[in-house]
Amino acid sequence: GTGSVTVIGAISPPSGDFSEPVTAHTKRYVKAFWALDVKRAQARFYPAIHPLQSYAEDAGSFAPWWAGEGNNRWLALRRRFLTLLDDEARLERMARIIGKDALPARQQLTLFCAGLVNDAFLRQSAFSENDRVCAPARQAAMMRLLDRFFDLAEHALAAGVRPADIAQMACVRPLQRLGEDIPDSELARFDALQAAIEREFAALDERSGARDAAHG
Repeated sequence: GTGSVTVIGAISPPSGDFSEPVTAHTKRYVKAFWALDVKRAQARFYPAIHPLQSYAEDAGSFAPWWAGEGNNRWLALRRRFLTLLDDEARLERMARIIGKDALPARQQLTLFCAGLVNDAFLRQSAFSENDRVCAPARQAAMMRLLDRFFDLAEHALAAGVRPADIAQMACVRPLQRLGEDIPDSELARFDALQAAIEREFAALDERSGARDAAHG
């Protein structure tokens, strides 16, 4: 048979400085690194792992396994989520200077979608019966649903829908609570939620088109 051995170590760098010698030297030899983030912990965002400072050098090797678990787009979805988070870090610095409302509509939507990645996917509650453990099939369903929402949101933005209107959609709250509300045993609820999202976006696009026609 085949198997694997995982060795896990912990380092506590002074003042959380990952560039200090012991941490920097250790990172030269490890294939994966989880960076605990003080700001996330202070905001009670758990697990408080910084998604951009953390890494897995062999992430691509997991793609076949995820395909066997029903998520053959795992690498592409992972890349999309990380890109959103990377864009969020860059845009938040700008937003602190000029304000979020002063950003172009596409950048406002990027910040909103990145917030959904954090709230709906990365945040996890150890006190929730549904969220303390996440089966691969449920994680795959969560990623696909968020990906579809992002596609529909970008299409709506291109059609003239304002980011503020997207953020106020009724489906947003259920998306933010995906981990806590839908257990591993009720995956069909993801299909029902996606159908509701599709209907709400269709109605939003229709209202936006009618508003544009009235102002035309």
